[in-house]
Amino acid sequence: MVSTEVFPREGAEWTNIWITEALYYDRTRVACIGDSITFNYRPIVGNIFYPQNIMIDMLAGSRMCGDPAFYKELEMFFGPASGYKYDVIHFNNGLHGCCNNTQLDLDIYVKGYKECIELIRRLQPEAKIILATSTHMTFEDHTPELLKKKNDMVIERNEFVRRYAEENGYMLNDLYKIVAGHNDEYPQVDGVHFGEEGKKVLADAVVDMVNKALGRENVSAE
Repeated sequence: MVSTEVFPREGAEWTNIWITEALYYDRTRVACIGDSITFNYRPIVGNIFYPQNIMIDMLAGSRMCGDPAFYKELEMFFGPASGYKYDVIHFNNGLHGCCNNTQLDLDIYVKGYKECIELIRRLQPEAKIILATSTHMTFEDHTPELLKKKNDMVIERNEFVRRYAEENGYMLNDLYKIVAGHNDEYPQVDGVHFGEEGKKVLADAVVDMVNKALGRENVSAE
């Protein structure tokens, strides 16, 4: 793991944990792991599954794969101290380290990503894991060169995630493919985060993949 002395930090680091119906340990549970994109689509996904007695929990934040603090958060969330057993885990980590002046080298990201999945696999051995690609950026205040540089980093990471999922038999949720190039349909409000249309289409994709992982009929985010 990378030393905290050299690991890049953002101007503000944050973590948000959500456990639905936390008193009940016997419910079907899905964990959405990710960043602010995950934070924004989780409530939509949760509202769809809650009437079906499926709990959509979340660990979202600014931590990047490879960050020692992220491993500790995963251990806390998935480890025996929490007491929850997850049926499905949807993992979406890739935007941080491409933006916010924290460009993380691809080799560090790849190593950290693999370590994160191995850790989750060890802590939740029976869960089905879905790997998601990261969405693009459309910062209007960036020069074309800077915006391309950041999006190229996202593309490189996504190529790794697709390859890693295929090589290791994990389900893939290609969120990037759904929204990239469709800015008129799914506009971003600040260069990263999506408006209601984008949130819904991403939530629909998550719902679809979770249903497949659970072997259920799909229920859309209508």
